[in-house]
Amino acid sequence: MIPLASAEYRYTYYFNPKSASSTYRSLFVELHRGELPGEVNGAVDIHNAFQHFHPMAIGRSCNSFSYTIVRHPFPRMVSAYLDKCVEINAPVEQRFRKQDHMQWIFKPVFGFLGRAPNFDQGFSFIEFLRYLEQALRQRRPLDIHFEPQWNAKFALDAYYRIEDPIEDLLAIYRTIFEESFDQLDLERRIRETANNKLNRSFGEQLQPIYAGESLAGMNFAGLNSLMQQGLRFTYENFMTDESKSLISAIYAQELKAYDYSPDR
Repeated sequence: MIPLASAEYRYTYYFNPKSASSTYRSLFVELHRGELPGEVNGAVDIHNAFQHFHPMAIGRSCNSFSYTIVRHPFPRMVSAYLDKCVEINAPVEQRFRKQDHMQWIFKPVFGFLGRAPNFDQGFSFIEFLRYLEQALRQRRPLDIHFEPQWNAKFALDAYYRIEDPIEDLLAIYRTIFEESFDQLDLERRIRETANNKLNRSFGEQLQPIYAGESLAGMNFAGLNSLMQQGLRFTYENFMTDESKSLISAIYAQELKAYDYSPDR
């Protein structure tokens, strides 16, 4: 949970990577870049926004209202695994070259598995979840895309689950912006933002869906072979009794806090 705060409207949005955060961070920056000094507001984007809109950086009260946007941990973790571990969205020649991925993902996962790094074979979704369960239990630092979406240190006034009707999010924005809601044309902008969100980790919608056996135990090579055949995945392709049990244990607090079913 990473905070973006508006001093003008006195609220904080806690974003969670892999929970439509790029989409809604873009909206936040678009709405609030005018609050920043001129030399900064032209350069701010979703990647550096937390530096400029962090409550500590603002230095003024911005805690009148706080909310977060969350996603069920089952699809969220499949998306994170495909995007950040298998790197299916990166060009083949650029995969497994990011230093932060090496430090925060590959070295610790391969270390946990007791194997030398092998990016052709990689590791399966189940192996990744077993690592996550152990790492969180031992309170080891994680890549932000795998961090829980709940933190006892943050007192939230509201939350929006991206699976829910957009009217629930509109109600949060109406509370925050009050009379400015209509002046800023927020209903149209929020609806367009919600309609434009795209989960690339599950492939383009026109691709045929993989309909074979579970992919939870398949390594990088197997997954890449399926992608080369033009198939796309759904999170259900990775759900087994073990993967559901592991995710439900790892993210038990957010399942309870946001009233998500562990039996999805």
